[in-house]
Amino acid sequence: MTSLGVVVPAHDEETLLPRCLDHLARARRRLAHVEPGVTVRVVVALDRCTNHTLDVLATRSEVETVHLDARCVGAARAAGAAYLLSSTEADAIPAGAVDWLACTDADTLVPEHWLIWHLGACRAGYDLLLGTVWPEGAVLTPLEQQTWLGRHDLTDGHPHIHGANLGVRASAYRLVGGFRRMDAHEDVDLVSRVRAAGLSCSASGGGCVVTSDRLAGRAVGGFADHLERIRAASVGAQRPA
Repeated sequence: MTSLGVVVPAHDEETLLPRCLDHLARARRRLAHVEPGVTVRVVVALDRCTNHTLDVLATRSEVETVHLDARCVGAARAAGAAYLLSSTEADAIPAGAVDWLACTDADTLVPEHWLIWHLGACRAGYDLLLGTVWPEGAVLTPLEQQTWLGRHDLTDGHPHIHGANLGVRASAYRLVGGFRRMDAHEDVDLVSRVRAAGLSCSASGGGCVVTSDRLAGRAVGGFADHLERIRAASVGAQRPA
């Protein structure tokens, strides 16, 4: 029986985390409807949260948590993954450990079929699944969104890597050593090692997620900084030559 695990790193995300978990709950219900034999575990890695992020989880009994004090997205993803892959038993594949890790972010909304999409990649024999993202549109102007779209391929075979929409087979994750303690680009680092190991990868546009387009993010050099550069490029494009 296949088991999927979802890792959500969170640092002071009391505002956006509820919607993230609501969308994951819908995805779990959808998967349970079509594949009742597949189990899903969701863990939120609470990384040095100083606001009421923990309170968000008080009524979410279906969501597991792990705590750390690193203030580092790479460490948070690693902690969540380690939690889902760990067991007190000394088996080669621990009892209760998941077969596939699906990664997203606390400011991200997954589509209803997202877990089905991950399950399909797992069953197809892929070791790595790279998904796409779409900025929500609460902050960016239409022109800025168009500038973003002009730089991003959302179709199958795309070149992008987003920790907010990434999946990896548990055995492949273990083989390459998992996420490293990095303040940014821990997703790119993991993917480069999976590819260097000669493992199979699918870059798919089939499970695009919607992520916050806030310009003040939680990780220096992360998606928010990328959007800030998109905004700068849009402003430059409007200036007369």
